[in-house]
Amino acid sequence: MNFTLKVGNKTVVINVAVKTTEEPVMGWTNRCEDGKYIVVLDYDRLKVEWIEEEISQLQGEFGLGDFFIVQSSDKGYHAICPDKLNYCEWIKVLKNSSADLAYVDVPLKYGMRVWTLRATPKRGFKPRFVKMIKGNPYRTKSNAHLLLMDKLYSIKTNYKRRDCYTNIIRASYET
Repeated sequence: MNFTLKVGNKTVVINVAVKTTEEPVMGWTNRCEDGKYIVVLDYDRLKVEWIEEEISQLQGEFGLGDFFIVQSSDKGYHAICPDKLNYCEWIKVLKNSSADLAYVDVPLKYGMRVWTLRATPKRGFKPRFVKMIKGNPYRTKSNAHLLLMDKLYSIKTNYKRRDCYTNIIRASYET
């Protein structure tokens, strides 16, 4: 619902949204057992073609490996790269993306410094694998995240450079 007010020679537009009751969902985070991070990006209301172009740019700029695109809702996508990065590298990638601003900023300001992607259905939409964008194969991958991606999205990989970890930090929250 939008309201428009005239104040002198200015027009003020107020957008009011009513949020429906919150729905409990489960997700997983990008932090690895050894304190490293994988790349997880949450995009809302962007064309998948734009996301693919941005992923290619991030791969070139930061030497990142393969990205897996998952459709998370009718208007949303997740981009996942299982490459392990230190915190500073991860933040540079995140800040150079056009991922949803709340997704980018909230964990930095208020959270535990972990970024979460939803794994369970939301309003009846179950996240599903869309495509892979090939990248630089040289970084070590998070074994735990690859195992989870296989379980959630049936993504089979055969990377040689995997770490030895198997645990993921899971999250339960309302959206």
